[in-house]
Amino acid sequence: MDDLNKVSLIGEVIAPPQEDIARLDELAVRFVLVTQQSGNSRKNTEFHQIVAIGELGNRAKQDLKRGVRVFVEGRLKTVDWVDDEGDECLRCDVIVENLIFLGKKREKTSDKPNKRSTK
Repeated sequence: MDDLNKVSLIGEVIAPPQEDIARLDELAVRFVLVTQQSGNSRKNTEFHQIVAIGELGNRAKQDLKRGVRVFVEGRLKTVDWVDDEGDECLRCDVIVENLIFLGKKREKTSDKPNKRSTK
């Protein structure tokens, strides 16, 4: 059996995508997706580095804005480099294979009862 490298995320874009200037052969854009998971009276927030390449990069660049909810399916790719101070750095990106727009930011639910006017 082959290994499996698959990621599925649903979350909100926290800033408009930026072109990745490191790729010269085709358009690549990078954006950050935030996911939140509640449990045991705690909220766990994660920030994911997302890279969309080619046609998916074009769609992301044109249509993604802060607060838009998306479903991202892709694979993990670890990127390593040496920074200006000579330190080795690592980052784990999600390379997009499928991108589905789910709409605007999720509305927060309120515990307050709805007020209806009765006339």
